[in-house]
Amino acid sequence: MTKSRYKAELEKLLPFGMVATKQWLTSKGISRHFLDNGVKSGSIISITPGLYCRAGIPITWEGVVTSLQTMSEWPVHVGGISSLELSGFAHYLTPQGKKLIHLFSEEKLPTWLNRVSSKYEFRHHTAKKIWLPGVMENSKVIKEHSWREDLPSFCASSPEKGYLEMLMDVPGTISFEHADEIMQGLTNLSPNRLNLLLSSCCHVKVKRLFFWFGRRHNYRWYQKITPNDFDLGSGKRVVAPGGKLDTEFLITVPESMHG
Repeated sequence: MTKSRYKAELEKLLPFGMVATKQWLTSKGISRHFLDNGVKSGSIISITPGLYCRAGIPITWEGVVTSLQTMSEWPVHVGGISSLELSGFAHYLTPQGKKLIHLFSEEKLPTWLNRVSSKYEFRHHTAKKIWLPGVMENSKVIKEHSWREDLPSFCASSPEKGYLEMLMDVPGTISFEHADEIMQGLTNLSPNRLNLLLSSCCHVKVKRLFFWFGRRHNYRWYQKITPNDFDLGSGKRVVAPGGKLDTEFLITVPESMHG
């Protein structure tokens, strides 16, 4: 392949604003020699060993996620509270001021993710802990988000999927009060999507919490789903230590929110 052909192919594989690994680029036919010369000339930046971007445009977290999804052999979604924020339902920063992005996948994520920029933190969640096989590939519960007209969109959980994923972190990094505030904005969830997700959810605490918050607000969509249709496990669960037991869903909740 000639130098001009390499250049044209690299521009297609590595647009401005995205990143790519040496392994992925060479698997697509880009020579290591061409990459090394690009780094020496300054047209290609080596962000961290084995990871590149093109000089000229700062890398954003959207560019990193889109790049990851492009190179990944399995589905990777922005999920949990990060996907709710994308849909306008939540605003959350880590205490350090970094932008925290929650990512869900069935496999481990590459270690280079958190070496791209000090502005962002990418936190991995194992999808198998909450979803049965098939959910991550189901387009009915995924939303595409456009971030630049000239580049591909990236995938994130629908509000229904994102809220269930967020409940995994209650009451740890997400308080009952915060989860309740977000539920206040979820007035138009899809009962069909919720039925699909709840049937495919293998996390008992998440399902019990979801129905407890749903009953608390009793939106029209909640009246169209039936808790008895889903496996909510058995026995009592301490979710809020020192809280009061909700006798319907058998979870402890903060005394201030009980009843």
